[in-house]
Amino acid sequence: GMFVSHEWLAAVTDLNRLYTGDTNIPGTVDGRYCVRGSTCSEYVKFAFDTDDSRNVVLKFFEAREPWELEARVLVGLSRIFERGQTHSDGEGGGDSLHAAPRLLERIDLSGPRSFTPLPYVLVLEEGNRAPLVATQDSELERVAVVSRLLRCVRLLHEAVELEDDLYAPTPRSVERAAASETDEAAGRSIAVHCDLKPSHFLRVGRHYGWRLIDFGSVRREGAEVRSLEYTRAYCAPEVAEAEASGRPLVVTRAIDVWALGLIVY
Repeated sequence: GMFVSHEWLAAVTDLNRLYTGDTNIPGTVDGRYCVRGSTCSEYVKFAFDTDDSRNVVLKFFEAREPWELEARVLVGLSRIFERGQTHSDGEGGGDSLHAAPRLLERIDLSGPRSFTPLPYVLVLEEGNRAPLVATQDSELERVAVVSRLLRCVRLLHEAVELEDDLYAPTPRSVERAAASETDEAAGRSIAVHCDLKPSHFLRVGRHYGWRLIDFGSVRREGAEVRSLEYTRAYCAPEVAEAEASGRPLVVTRAIDVWALGLIVY
């Protein structure tokens, strides 16, 4: 028979605890993060950081490419605060104005001796999937929520640049973008979310600290794509038309603007 080492059995047992949703016997990640529960996604787990004594969220990825993309977007959004482009708003200061959950750590568990099917992990601050508005909210409170959602998307468009060749626009798309009179940043590699919907906004902290999440669908504005991750109920007409006709789609910020309009409506 095949020889099985104790180390291999321990690794498989730990994986079973992590990826089957068995929260009665939580697993650990990187010897620090104790998994304490599941979310609505099998790739996202609630965890406890034993080093810093805080609750966090772990997001797992099968491949390096989407792991790096999401990390790049999160880092890009955080840099606007590192450069001091924030202010106190009377609701906890500038920290409440973050546009996305803060990226606390990147973990790479890949390697020739790794048995982990999801070896790439992002450690994020924990948030709350609360409804965007409640029936008892006043008109002013609803306007405040809408303002925060708009700000999250605007900062994604303005603060994040994608430089990976995988998401680079085709030459024809570059010409089209450069010729656009309405594009204030022609030639910049602007990030477009492409899959905005209510569940992709997370509340962190009190008040209206809404933050944009899940950036695996992000593409560069001007890129010509033949497949796109989106939600039918919030997809723009050009996305639906491209799918129906089988023609490629040129990514623009209008995709996000349409979806955000439906969310606000």
